[in-house]
Amino acid sequence: MKRELVICLTGIILLLLMFYSGYINDANRVRNHNPFPRSAVVENNHHHLTANSSRLDDISPRLKIQNCLPNAFLYSEQNRNTSGTIVVFFHVPKSGGTTMKDCMREIYTESNGQPPNPVISTTVAKITEGLLNNPSDISESYMGESAIGICDHVTTRPCAYVTLLRDPYDRIISDYFFCKKREGSQRIRCNKTIEEYVVEAGSQVFRQITSRHPCHILEGTVKWRCAARKTHGYTHQYPSAEESSAALRYILDNLDKIFTVIGLTEEYTTSLKLFQRAFPERLFYDKCRTIHSNVGTYDSQVTNEEREHEKIRLNYRKILESNEDSRRALYEDIQIYNEAKRIFLIQTQNANMS
Repeated sequence: MKRELVICLTGIILLLLMFYSGYINDANRVRNHNPFPRSAVVENNHHHLTANSSRLDDISPRLKIQNCLPNAFLYSEQNRNTSGTIVVFFHVPKSGGTTMKDCMREIYTESNGQPPNPVISTTVAKITEGLLNNPSDISESYMGESAIGICDHVTTRPCAYVTLLRDPYDRIISDYFFCKKREGSQRIRCNKTIEEYVVEAGSQVFRQITSRHPCHILEGTVKWRCAARKTHGYTHQYPSAEESSAALRYILDNLDKIFTVIGLTEEYTTSLKLFQRAFPERLFYDKCRTIHSNVGTYDSQVTNEEREHEKIRLNYRKILESNEDSRRALYEDIQIYNEAKRIFLIQTQNANMS
């Protein structure tokens, strides 16, 4: 009897030790997830994106983002000559993008005689077809809400994505205010509570990055044709939790390899300096620091209109942060923004701007 009791107790102890060991290992894996140290420059000899596939290959290979230069301040290529690089600005609505687009129009019109090529939902299919059918016929720069994916088809020149991202709660509240100002049929969809509006809108940045316009070669020809209708654009509801989770993991694992520079709306001036540091031939800070188009707040300077809305904005934020459906709707964008803030801090440290 004693012998059996000893064997039983020994087995229980071994099971507890195995469980504890597995728990510690899992905790260490989570704690050590960061792909690079906070103050480090990652040594990497690749000049283009070699993103981690995660589970994405089994779900949607079309979502893989290719041929783009990695972050200029995190990788050893930061000292490279960026002359000749095609700069693609990924515009997220209500994040200072209109200001950046006006800035880029001024820079590129002055230096190249033509503004950046706008990549929006109505032009992206035609632009992509042009790049596939005639790879040498490329613009010096592109910009727009549908810009992610352009570098996939730029094969004759270096290509770099840059962007401005904004706190998801502040961005959607600003979008809600803007929507309320619209007239006619456009305003009908805005006659909702802030919670209803957010749930319907979902995670804007996540949806834009995962949107794609499929292309195929026309039968009997060597010509490409791209569909005007996008086949992706994951939200918190579509197409499935597994696919959305895999796509989000892919973006988070590779955000530093997708964007050569990540700017933050809340740090607009510093962001311009980072853009100019990465692309010295494009005078983002010198030319654009005084351009503020269609904006409310930059660098914590509150305008009169925003001062009037400040109490409402703060109240909306409290409502959204305490509402489970709203948090779920913005979940992907919140994760992306948190990772972007982490990368932004490292950019400023490595550029000696902190």
